[in-house]
Amino acid sequence: MKNLSLIIMMALSMVLTSCDEHEPIDLDIHPGYILCSDGQIVSPSVFNSD
Repeated sequence: MKNLSLIIMMALSMVLTSCDEHEPIDLDIHPGYILCSDGQIVSPSVFNSD
C-alpha cells in the first residue's frame, strides 16, 4: 500500500508541474535568415555558433 501511495504521489507531481521557460518556436522567415543547402532556414546567431 505504501508503494502504491508513493507511485501515485510521484505521478501527480509529474502531471501537476509545468514548464515556466517554454517559448514557442518561431517558424516564420525573417529578413537576414540564412537558407542552408539542405533546405533548413537558420538565424544568423545559429549560423555563427557552428
